[in-house]
Amino acid sequence: MRTAVYSRWDGSQEEFALDAERALEALSDLMMEGLTAAEALEWMRQSGFELAGLDFRVMGRDELLAELRDEIRELEQRYRLDRADEELRRRVEEILEREQAALRESHGYESSRMNDFQQRRHAGTSRLSEAIERFRDYEFEDEEAGRDFAELLEEQERLRALEDFAERRGEGFRGPESADYETAQGIRERVEALEQLARDLAEGNFEAISPEQLGELLGEDAARSLVMLRDLESTLQREGYLRGGDPQLTPRAIRRIGAHALAEVYDALAKDRPGAHETDVRGAALPRPDETRPFEFGDPLDIDVVRTLLGAVRRRAG
Repeated sequence: MRTAVYSRWDGSQEEFALDAERALEALSDLMMEGLTAAEALEWMRQSGFELAGLDFRVMGRDELLAELRDEIRELEQRYRLDRADEELRRRVEEILEREQAALRESHGYESSRMNDFQQRRHAGTSRLSEAIERFRDYEFEDEEAGRDFAELLEEQERLRALEDFAERRGEGFRGPESADYETAQGIRERVEALEQLARDLAEGNFEAISPEQLGELLGEDAARSLVMLRDLESTLQREGYLRGGDPQLTPRAIRRIGAHALAEVYDALAKDRPGAHETDVRGAALPRPDETRPFEFGDPLDIDVVRTLLGAVRRRAG
């Protein structure tokens, strides 16, 4: 189970924010493949996207869902929940044993008080929460046992939640570690949080998801990705690159995409200028005669530099 330590927000942490220009580049790359703006946005949300110039990839909905499911699977492969309430059952039995001893001393075995106690204690049930609930209105003879039992009553809501969870999901937990009560409660709360996040992600309900909670469960990269997926369309609209409703690129966005495309073309041409690249491959060419001749306009500038310079030096010396 992944763990992390988080400090309180003090305003010094770097805020997660999406760079509109880099997002537009990613959007335009998809549109060049034939997608509409709406289709490209949905693709980016679902599959994620690279941010040019940054060593960071925005995780898409599918990847975040896979991470959430992996977290649940990791817990299932590590723990068992079949003995989660044993500690609490022992506490209940110990309290009831003390109460039975107090009743026997004060009222004897055949008293109505003892009969009422035994009926409540031995009524058949498999749920510990139901066994505890039967003593909610019971007046304990042993005052200390009564105070201890009152603490168990305060735990009823969490206990029922764990029992419901174990009935629904317990068979999936087949790991080597037997979880105690508090560990099992932590597992339940974590899995329920992961499941709720998965439902919100699957429905595209990004606004309902807390980046802080997602960061605690999956790490900072997941939290950053969520913020960028959530703010993707609104950021492009705010910067004037996208119209709302049925999303369409604005003239400003088209001009920027065009300028970016031209810049890439010029960069490619600059990298391919004569002499700017090396190759070991020899191209096909006609055999050249060894004799020299005067240069004529239109001839290729294919000079034997060494022989030419030597010839010039000799002529000058003569």
